[in-house]
Amino acid sequence: MRRLASWFSVLFLSAVILTYISFILTDNFFYYESDFLPFYVSAKIFREDFRKIYDFETILSYEKKLFPAPYKTEENYAINPFINTPYLILLYLPLSYLPPRFAFFTAAGLMAVILGIDLYLLHRLFAPKEKAVLPILTALSFAPSFVTIFQTQNSLVTLLIIIGCYSLIKREKYFQTGLLASLLLYKLQIAVVVLAFLMLLRKGKIIAGFLCGGLLVFFISALMLGGDINIFIKANLWYVLQYEQQPVNNLYMISWQGFITQLYYLFNGLKYATLMRISALFLSIITVISAGIKILKIPKIENFLPEIFSLMCITILLSAMHVQSHEAVLLLFPFFVFISKAANKMAIIVFLGWLIFLLSFFTPFYPRPLYLAPTLYLFLIFKLISGSFGRNQTAKVKSGRQ
Repeated sequence: MRRLASWFSVLFLSAVILTYISFILTDNFFYYESDFLPFYVSAKIFREDFRKIYDFETILSYEKKLFPAPYKTEENYAINPFINTPYLILLYLPLSYLPPRFAFFTAAGLMAVILGIDLYLLHRLFAPKEKAVLPILTALSFAPSFVTIFQTQNSLVTLLIIIGCYSLIKREKYFQTGLLASLLLYKLQIAVVVLAFLMLLRKGKIIAGFLCGGLLVFFISALMLGGDINIFIKANLWYVLQYEQQPVNNLYMISWQGFITQLYYLFNGLKYATLMRISALFLSIITVISAGIKILKIPKIENFLPEIFSLMCITILLSAMHVQSHEAVLLLFPFFVFISKAANKMAIIVFLGWLIFLLSFFTPFYPRPLYLAPTLYLFLIFKLISGSFGRNQTAKVKSGRQ
């Protein structure tokens, strides 16, 4: 199994490298469809009129001007808006001074560097008993890894912040942990789940740090919008409520939101958007509560930090809103934890996840009922990790009696 995984990883990674080189050498327009577009456009708009970064008409006009893809027409030019917290634009401001093509490859290169940093830190933290080449090769060839790079999404930054929080908690730097975690507010749906888990650790300084960092983020964002934070709130409300108007956008999400949408698509043709949203929200809340109950039953939380953070990553992917396949790079955290245990069962689970997300990326070859597979796989890992808390505690009690 391990040798097979290695060969698959080598072949797939080679294909990714060749694809990337071909993108650089050819006049392609693939990045016109990437998530780079709203980040780059929003930075351009911010430089000229900061109040318009969430204005859909302005965004659409800029996208047409900056990305005049030959295959796009007035009829099929769909808007790709910026909906993140305003301070995220600051990261893209330097890139906005470059032409779109060069800015994209610069952003993709930076994301590749961040992936390298993530892998280095994960390997240092968990020191897998296997040779370093296997987990690193598996991670580099993991489909969401290169999807995130080519989309220039910030999922790898999210992973880096989570790794940083874990490292700080291990060193008992709780206030700094909260400060760092507050940076995740550029994606509110993820920040909420992370905050819930940090509260379960019962360290007041973490919450104090998060609140201080959150206030700073709020102040900077409000300042960037000229004090009118309502501009941001309205844009985010629109994005949340689009579930009603365009439920088809949720079909390819890997969370409960995508899972429920797929089920309704199979049986009801997406006719009940409100019921879909309520069902997904219910499952998400139940998942977070279930994880919380499991953690609260642990007597000494510090002994289970790798498992708790692994469970947090899985809970984010299952329960946060609008979770796309690129967010699955958060699985690299539990992957390294699993591989470090050098257990055959865990190695098989890692390879299964590698294969599932590879297939889900190539959607034309993925039969529709199997779109449910990523969410079911995440739920499987959720059950395995949460179930391991009780088993590990029982084993420790028995060993203490002997």
